[in-house]
Amino acid sequence: MPDLVVCCDGTWQDRADHTNVVGLFDRLDLPADRKTYVRGVGNGGVVDQVRGGLTGWGLDRDLRAGYRFLVETFRPGDRISVFGFSRGAYLARSLAGMVGAVGIVDRTDLGATALEAAVAAAHGRYETHKAEGRADRRAGRIRRGSAVDDAVPLAYDPRSPDIPVVFVGVWDTVGALGIPRHLALPDPFGSRRRYEFLDVVLDPRIPHARHAVSLDEMRGPFRPTLWGDAAEGQDVAQVWFPGDHRDVGGGHPDDRRLSDGPLGWMIEEARTAVGLRFTGAPFDPDPVNGTLHEMPDGPLGALEEIAFQPRPRAAPPVEADRRLPAVDASAYTRQLAFADDPPDLRYRPTRRLAPGEDVPVRLAADRSWNATGLYLEPGTYRFTADGRWGTPLGGGGPAGAARWPLVGDGVGRVVGLAEGALRLVTGNPDADLVGARRRADVPLMALVGLVANEVTDDAGEVVAPDEEFVVGDALDRRVQRAGHLWAYGNDAWGSYGNNQGTVVLTVHRLA
Repeated sequence: MPDLVVCCDGTWQDRADHTNVVGLFDRLDLPADRKTYVRGVGNGGVVDQVRGGLTGWGLDRDLRAGYRFLVETFRPGDRISVFGFSRGAYLARSLAGMVGAVGIVDRTDLGATALEAAVAAAHGRYETHKAEGRADRRAGRIRRGSAVDDAVPLAYDPRSPDIPVVFVGVWDTVGALGIPRHLALPDPFGSRRRYEFLDVVLDPRIPHARHAVSLDEMRGPFRPTLWGDAAEGQDVAQVWFPGDHRDVGGGHPDDRRLSDGPLGWMIEEARTAVGLRFTGAPFDPDPVNGTLHEMPDGPLGALEEIAFQPRPRAAPPVEADRRLPAVDASAYTRQLAFADDPPDLRYRPTRRLAPGEDVPVRLAADRSWNATGLYLEPGTYRFTADGRWGTPLGGGGPAGAARWPLVGDGVGRVVGLAEGALRLVTGNPDADLVGARRRADVPLMALVGLVANEVTDDAGEVVAPDEEFVVGDALDRRVQRAGHLWAYGNDAWGSYGNNQGTVVLTVHRLA
């Protein structure tokens, strides 16, 4: 059967950036008129770059471009595969959802103007369908069905029991399009609201889907948007790879040793699942020596920390002696290669505690997140901490400073009031003011723990947040769901670089 392929790239990415989308597109053994590449949003002038990067503006245009290609080229019997990275992954998933909701317009007898109008009308029906779906979701209802205009001839009718989309392959789809809500950025065009997901729930008629997910991405707004449970008989795999968001999607063209792994995996999965043909040079991934790109240190790192408020992902454990199908072999290879290095240089060290076991962990004041290397299973734990750490404004033990020094206390109060006013004015309860403590209800540099075990529903909405708790000097707590334990001293984002001191946290499993 003839194949059609749509490849959608991430923000600011185009053919010259050699992402995994480009790598797959260039290797596709298809005639030029049977495949199309949709470059990422924000590829125009300065205004377009800023607007596309900050709000996702342009995704509507790109969705219509992908759909227009299908209208122009699809004939009954064709098979459609879609691929994407980052916001392009959102786009690819939405395109598959649009086909499943409104069908594919029959272009027979349509001139250029009429075709463009038909594409715009189909997109409008899809937008209405999405808006109604969001309302249903918020009311606790699940929306199904199509959005067909019976007056429009269709080359594919979505009321059919089958769908021509046979494969969806994406690299690291991120929640909320990766837009930092805490920055209270203006969005006069309502882009963020309009681009909310409806179609993260994979159409049960699509037979094959693959998702390569980053184990090590820390930017808070880049929380992965995973598919829920597959339908009966549906072939879905979501596999975690070492590296940050761009390591997995190929956004670091200077070092492809990590990104070649998920690219080769996706190509092989598409080849095996639906018989897509590829040509080109073989891959040479190197999960051991490939650079794992982390947030930088120094002033640039502080700015990134303020902008993206890092937060660990609810990733599966990487344990070479307890391997999971959802974790790619390259993650275990990297972990074993660094197993004998000092703790700070190991890759995702993972230890579980049996009842009665305890382990001490050294935490640094100058880190916004301390990875403990502990994977806490459901149970009751005793946390005790000792040591001194602090900031230039004040310090103390793990319980934090009872009061800031006089100047610092005044600054803290003013910042807190200003942050409250900002949230009121913007109507954004997540808006943060630079300089405000991460937890306004917790003393400066009090020890806070977090079990990264967030649960989202099929629509990507958080239904059970990470378990975050104030440890202070000591705490007994029951952990409800398994996850990696992280810890930090309560300070302002971007302010950790000049902190000093350490605290030793001892974790004892009681039951």
